[in-house]
Amino acid sequence: MFAPERHRQLAGLLDVHPASRVVDLGCGSGHTLTEIMARLEVAGVLVGVDARRQRAPDALVGDPRLRLIVADLDQPLPFAAGQFDRAVCHNVLECLAEPDAFLAEVWRVLAPGGLFVLGHSDFDTIVFTSDNLALTRRLVHCYCDTTQKWMRRSDGTTGRRIAGVAARSPFAIDRVHAWVNVLTSLEPGSSGHEAAHAVAHVGRRDPRIGDHAVDGWLAGLERLARDNAFLYSVNDYAVLARKSP
Repeated sequence: MFAPERHRQLAGLLDVHPASRVVDLGCGSGHTLTEIMARLEVAGVLVGVDARRQRAPDALVGDPRLRLIVADLDQPLPFAAGQFDRAVCHNVLECLAEPDAFLAEVWRVLAPGGLFVLGHSDFDTIVFTSDNLALTRRLVHCYCDTTQKWMRRSDGTTGRRIAGVAARSPFAIDRVHAWVNVLTSLEPGSSGHEAAHAVAHVGRRDPRIGDHAVDGWLAGLERLARDNAFLYSVNDYAVLARKSP
């Protein structure tokens, strides 16, 4: 679920230099790529990797510093050892079969002293202002526990687990960073609207919940939004890990 602050945070944590060589592993629609590119100069290099072919974000179309690659992150990364100065991966780890092997690969492709930002939302921390607390909890837990069609596997509590995964890796851990994404708009096209309807979509497929309950829940959110009382939030976590010089 897209939240502009999330991508600014990730790019800021990378601490890129103007000529950094950066790879975004699981770049998706490219929001983080856009934030990273704003911090690079002409000599910088940015590579976006995703399991599905993606188009470049509008702001980066034709930018010679950007390269997009299709690759399965459950397989060895298609890069030489020490090729990058910075790497970022967000909201991907829960889908991987072997997270430990993935981190070993990231360590391999980073140059000595390179920084890796491993981030993940913890979807079990989703909060919606709602008049129906019990149904909201059920919907959030359903969303966390459901492996959606485009996913091989899932774990909605991965955010709180990434520090442990990183601790098992060859990386040295600089620190663990946390922030809360807070959204108050339910206008169509807003991040709050996207989040509510993503959760609702999964809830409709659960026979214990069903369309009628979900429709009522969404209508309740709309009423709160009209009264300026709507809020959506989710906790994000990021581990800053470094390859020893």
